[in-house]
Amino acid sequence: MEDYNEEIRRSGLDRREKKLEIPVEQRLGMDQRILLRRQRYIVNKLKKTPVFQNLTEKQFKKILRISAKKDIPKDAVIYNEGSKSDDMCILLEGILQISFHEKEVNIMTSINIVGEMGMFNGEMRSASVTAKSDCTLLRLSRAELFEVFKKDKDLHKRFQSGIIYALSEKLKKMNETLAKLRSDHKI
Repeated sequence: MEDYNEEIRRSGLDRREKKLEIPVEQRLGMDQRILLRRQRYIVNKLKKTPVFQNLTEKQFKKILRISAKKDIPKDAVIYNEGSKSDDMCILLEGILQISFHEKEVNIMTSINIVGEMGMFNGEMRSASVTAKSDCTLLRLSRAELFEVFKKDKDLHKRFQSGIIYALSEKLKKMNETLAKLRSDHKI
């Protein structure tokens, strides 16, 4: 205790000021610490995805401010094929089933984007999306996103570049699947 008091005297801080130097995680309860770690983990994973990896910290925060976190129960339909496209979602946790003409065509796990095609081309949904487990999604509204794009052209360019990359990766995977199905004589 004497060493602690001596350290405080040398630093010129009183005990209350010294407590403020304790990291946030240590000042929170166990449940709050777990939640904070989970949020940091998700944010760090998001920053590594093609859609977000080229954004500045300020641009990333702009996107997060207009997004809405949604908890979706298992078996809930997120998008219906043929419905209006006015948003996109980022799957943070869980499993999604993508269906075309009522046939499963893909399974997605976190972290992935869904609904981006219709959001940018303005067409109706090309597939249905259903939660195969309880899911956590980050929803981005087309109207709000495009409002941010109007004010920040660089963000618009970087975000769309990330979307294009993500779509090209999806197309590449679909081509590989199609080639495998053809080689197995299933189509």
